Amino acid sequence: MKNRTLFSLALLIAAQHLFFLMYFPPILEPDSGGYISLAQTLAANLSFNSAARLPGYPAFLAIFYHLFGDSQLPVIIFQHILGIGVYLAILSLLAERRSKIVFSILFFCDILYASYQHAILSETLFSFLLCMSAIAFNNYKKTGRLPHILLCGTLVAAGIFTKPVLKFFPIIVLALLFAERRPLIKKAASAAVFLLVPLLAINLWSWRNYNHDGKFSLLTFESLHYTGRLMNHIEFPKNSATKEIFLRDMGKDWIPMNKKAEITFAVIADLKKEKGLSDTEINTEFQKIYVLSILRHPFIYAKETGHELFNFFFSAHNLYAKYALQGQLPYSVTEAFEKGDVAGIALKIAVSMHPFYWMLFLLTAFYTATRWREILTGDNGFTTYGLALIVYISGVTSMANEGLANYRCPVQPFMLFCSSLVIAAWLRNKGAAAAELKPRGKKNHD
Repeated sequence: MKNRTLFSLALLIAAQHLFFLMYFPPILEPDSGGYISLAQTLAANLSFNSAARLPGYPAFLAIFYHLFGDSQLPVIIFQHILGIGVYLAILSLLAERRSKIVFSILFFCDILYASYQHAILSETLFSFLLCMSAIAFNNYKKTGRLPHILLCGTLVAAGIFTKPVLKFFPIIVLALLFAERRPLIKKAASAAVFLLVPLLAINLWSWRNYNHDGKFSLLTFESLHYTGRLMNHIEFPKNSATKEIFLRDMGKDWIPMNKKAEITFAVIADLKKEKGLSDTEINTEFQKIYVLSILRHPFIYAKETGHELFNFFFSAHNLYAKYALQGQLPYSVTEAFEKGDVAGIALKIAVSMHPFYWMLFLLTAFYTATRWREILTGDNGFTTYGLALIVYISGVTSMANEGLANYRCPVQPFMLFCSSLVIAAWLRNKGAAAAELKPRGKKNHD
């Protein structure tokens, strides 16, 4: 059978996911409890009240809680199905059998991506929406039909409500649309159709927040997610209502990455208890702190952003290993290095497969560097859109938050796609070179 190898690899991937489902219970991370609480309330009485979360992932969870009760297993099973759906969808875009095989092998090895399908976190749903929006964009590039770009916009809107990091990405898509070699009127029509659902959804939700919290904003407490980024060079505006409590809760020591969120939540709780501030008032204060800290320390901020960008691509965090080896794994390689924990570094790198993710980054960078003309022309819509997503999400995340592996997780399928094309091309060229060097048969002179 011509496709026996590919079929066997697909079965192996399915068996791998079945093994994970049978061997590991659903994984709950620190953010999982917040999602579960919002989803249970939504499932019970269709109400949603959160200044710091959008309803995308809680609504996704609420469907399963309504149908199956509070068990997390149905959610996890479906998230694994979404992960396999991403694999099959991208596999169909690869024209060459060799590249399909390489992509399948890389996907099988991507344990980090599989492990987040096993957690009550928004990464898997977000990744699925990103990949499907990229495919819809690719279909639009091939056909020029407006329903495809409308679907792309709808999926982007769903992605924004799943993880608000995506909220400025429509600007990037508009740039891609206006870079097309089409008449201006057609480009404008495509842009308008693409923006229809995202603009409608964002403005309707912002109007809802205005009626509820008095602030016309997609998230009324958005600064909660990025204030901790600046704690080690924090600055306060004059007569700040938060300075005293912030400095008290922070202490005088350098604050490691894994403690920043804990301190942020402690500050918020103390501000509400001691100062009587609302979420909206705290958000306004945090935004001033964020801007002022960057303006007064631009070089420190730039240096930290570069550090977080490095972590975004080169860190790894296998959740299966984390929970199977509870208490034995360091939080990160950086933390283990600072403590001189050589054994911890070795174990973390081994079980989280850091070299594999370093390879993916280098292959994706090589693909971009060697095919930049093809990328800029946008002829391959999926690749151009996917690389735009990688650049956008890595940039926004590094500037506003920490460069954690779970933030990279949703764009990893695009990196696997680019890497498989590079490896397949290398194997093709190596095979062609070997054929050139192969001795030719002797001529018959009889």
